[in-house]
Amino acid sequence: MPNPIKTTDSCDARITLAPPRDLADFYLRWPEFRIVASEIAERETLSRTEREVMTWLLRLADRVGPRDLA
Repeated sequence: MPNPIKTTDSCDARITLAPPRDLADFYLRWPEFRIVASEIAERETLSRTEREVMTWLLRLADRVGPRDLA
């Protein structure tokens, strides 16, 4: 059976996260997922457009609140 835990390498550190169960779980755990998303956004392999999209996605996700999930 495959391991549901996801990992990402970052600055010689390894972050391990279980996948979110649903959108509400993702929202509640956003501080954990934001770290991973921020690290992806900073990758030198991203194009300028990809980096800009990631920046906007991070800003958008930071503004989501409990009422937005209803």
